[in-house]
Amino acid sequence: MLKYIAPPFLWILRMLWYICSKFVSVLDVVLLPVYFLFYKNQPERRREWSWLESLPGSVGITTPLKSKIQVPEVESLLDSGPRTMADFFEFCVDKHSFKRCLGARSVISQVKELGLNGNIVTKNVLGDYNWKSFVDVNNDSTQIGNGLNKLGLVAGDKICIFAETRVEWMETALACFKYNLPS
Repeated sequence: MLKYIAPPFLWILRMLWYICSKFVSVLDVVLLPVYFLFYKNQPERRREWSWLESLPGSVGITTPLKSKIQVPEVESLLDSGPRTMADFFEFCVDKHSFKRCLGARSVISQVKELGLNGNIVTKNVLGDYNWKSFVDVNNDSTQIGNGLNKLGLVAGDKICIFAETRVEWMETALACFKYNLPS
């Protein structure tokens, strides 16, 4: 069995890491009273952005995670009516027909390397991306949905997709959205 012995500089790095982490812990304890004295009573972060409410066309959203600046494309998208994932994907197919939609990289080879903790790690050497357009993904997901219908699945039936993250997984999920198969 192959045994891995760490070089001396790794021990030095670990010791430096330990010392730095202890220093930061002590610094946290020392600076906590300073935080309570000077920064705790500052105005809320939301008040810093209150000038956005005075902009023309402000929609009055009060959560800090949503923008108060209106974006015409988003408003037209919301007005056009896609209410489900399938409708939204159809909207994207109409808008971006032959642009890149889903990409995957093929595995060229696998290389085995010795990891830091002595384990042998297998790493994949990947090639370039192979892209599918929105139209191709739409056609493939429609064919998968037709196949699921021919297997006897109808709208409302439940399906479980247990797979790696791949283009085929996403196409199957889109097929389930189109044919109202909760996954």
